[in-house]
Amino acid sequence: MEVQLPDDINQLIILDGPNEEESIEVVDSFDGSEPHGDGVRKDILESTKGDLFFSNQEGLDVSKSKVQSRPKIESFLGAIRYASENKTSLNAVNESLGSCLKVLLEACHGVADKFALSDEVVTALADFKRCERESLELQKKAELNSAEEKREEGTQLLTDVAFKQFTQKDKSLCKELQDNRAEQEKLLMRLKQLEEHEQRLEAERTERARQELENWCQQIQELYNQCQAALHVMEKFQDGSSRLLEASITSKKKEEKDIHELDIMAHRRLRDATSAAAIDCKQQIESCDENIKYLKEKLTNVKEKKKAQAKNNLKAEVAKYAEKQKNYEVSYGQYKQSKAENENRFSRYMDKLELIDQRLTHLGEIVEAFDVICK
Repeated sequence: MEVQLPDDINQLIILDGPNEEESIEVVDSFDGSEPHGDGVRKDILESTKGDLFFSNQEGLDVSKSKVQSRPKIESFLGAIRYASENKTSLNAVNESLGSCLKVLLEACHGVADKFALSDEVVTALADFKRCERESLELQKKAELNSAEEKREEGTQLLTDVAFKQFTQKDKSLCKELQDNRAEQEKLLMRLKQLEEHEQRLEAERTERARQELENWCQQIQELYNQCQAALHVMEKFQDGSSRLLEASITSKKKEEKDIHELDIMAHRRLRDATSAAAIDCKQQIESCDENIKYLKEKLTNVKEKKKAQAKNNLKAEVAKYAEKQKNYEVSYGQYKQSKAENENRFSRYMDKLELIDQRLTHLGEIVEAFDVICK
């Protein structure tokens, strides 16, 4: 026998007669509407006409072995556990569980009011209670999930409001930071220009020193060439004197051979001429030695004079560049001092900004208090 419950219950109870196998089966409908308990007791009372329940304990003992509702309930509980563990179709499980519990609970209450309950029915009631508790737990879990979602939405809204509130202040601070960075870049460019100018001055000083060294080398080379020319003249003079001596000796031999009578006179004349020539040669050699010594002294004096002049010029240049470097150091110290003053002003400005922020905060609190008082 089949009993169709009302449309708001959306359940179907199938009951077989006493001559056949007796069972209770709960079948979910597919419309998914909310279950209600109106009119359930009347349908259950009508369904007891199929001799499923008896008015005496003996009849209940005979038919309790034929009641097969427990396996269905265990299968249903397994479906509930699966849905709870996997977090799927919780609404469908809640709907089906609620409708099933209401129908079966009303049926059990109706039977308990009229008849003495068997152990099987008591166990079934305990299972129904457990199913009801699990349904409540699932509902609580769904409510907790909904509350968590609402809390996350509130947190996101608060985050958006705070971000919008501090965006303008961050923009002003970023602008000031950009201005300070631009000023710092200008100062760095000025410092770089000063360093480049100093490098150019150093290069010019090095170039002038190199040119002066080249001039000194050229003058020393000219003196060396003059000394070489003087030595060449001395060598030629020595060659001439040696040839003259050879010629005098040759003429003496010829005179000894040709003129035997004037031997003594010629010998004297030759000796006088040789002596005079030797004296002249000696005088020439002495004068050449004196010239060489004079040239050496002159060369030494010129070298010392050039060295002293170069040292004086170098000292003057070094003093000049030291003075310029001192001026650069003074200007660089002034730049550092101005930079420190700028940083000090910036720190004071930041302190003022913090004080202004605190005042604005206090003013906001005062305005809110006035708004509350006015309201």
